[in-house]
Amino acid sequence: MKFLFSFLSLLIFNKECDYEKKSYPVTSINKTTQVQPVNSKIVQDSLMTISYTAQTRGTYKSVTVSQQQVTVNNSRAKNPKMTFPCSKDDWNEITRLLSNIDTSKLKDLKVPSTKSHYDGALGATLKLTVEGKEMSSPTFDHGNPPSEVAQLVNKLLSMGKMEQK
Repeated sequence: MKFLFSFLSLLIFNKECDYEKKSYPVTSINKTTQVQPVNSKIVQDSLMTISYTAQTRGTYKSVTVSQQQVTVNNSRAKNPKMTFPCSKDDWNEITRLLSNIDTSKLKDLKVPSTKSHYDGALGATLKLTVEGKEMSSPTFDHGNPPSEVAQLVNKLLSMGKMEQK
């Protein structure tokens, strides 16, 4: 009886998988696409967000900035978020700092220290989202970012502290 049930289940699941393949054509993915560096025109778009997240087992800090708003979150819970409008001066400063960074190499940044590997520091990441495409840095120590993004990280952190007052 168990054998018959198992055999029938395999036939049904196999048939459904075959049906799915026929219903939805598979499209090929172009693997040669590369993320281009962010230029000043794209940076001005309202579709861009920059997120800085620092976390460890017991602590979570996040600052997310877009052209319209700044969101600060000091808890993993979704409710204690604080959202404030982003000033034009702050956005222009972020735009200027971002234009000095080669975003295509963001994922290849060299981290200056690895204290976050043993909970000696919060593990931090910088994530840039432009028109739905995400670019993320490797995990680095909170308080010791790679030199290429240090000014941008410090600006994001200062914006998060300003908004908490």
